[in-house]
Amino acid sequence: MGHREQGSRWHLDRELQMLQCRCKGVAWEPLRRRQKPVRTVIGRHVYILKVGIFDRFGEDAFAVSMELAPKLDPSNPPSFTAKQGQYLAFIYNYTKIRGQAPAEVDLERYFRVSPPAVHDMIKTLERNGLIEKPPGRARSIRLCVHPEKLPRLE
Repeated sequence: MGHREQGSRWHLDRELQMLQCRCKGVAWEPLRRRQKPVRTVIGRHVYILKVGIFDRFGEDAFAVSMELAPKLDPSNPPSFTAKQGQYLAFIYNYTKIRGQAPAEVDLERYFRVSPPAVHDMIKTLERNGLIEKPPGRARSIRLCVHPEKLPRLE
């Protein structure tokens, strides 16, 4: 195996270790069936992680596949909860009024929640394909849903 191939292998192993941590144990229980696919964000891309768990020589073994998630059609967005809809509506209205996307602290103030709650919601919206947020850039949230599909901000 060449030096370049070894580096690629190490990088893939490292990404899978990070995914295991992000799955919070959901896909790693010792079950004998295929788990529900998990969507995760690595860098700026959304991936679908599929894990099959089976018995091999008396021990649990895992079959893991990781695929780039397809881009969602903005005119037909996935369903979202009422709370997620309020966050999306706030992001849309804030951006329309101020000309820039809100910072997480703006969401904290409006919804009166903690910083981790806002961060988790942003990650969930990104993982579900409802927003895009390039890492390392402030005020860079971009909606992936048409404004007509959003609820009225309460």
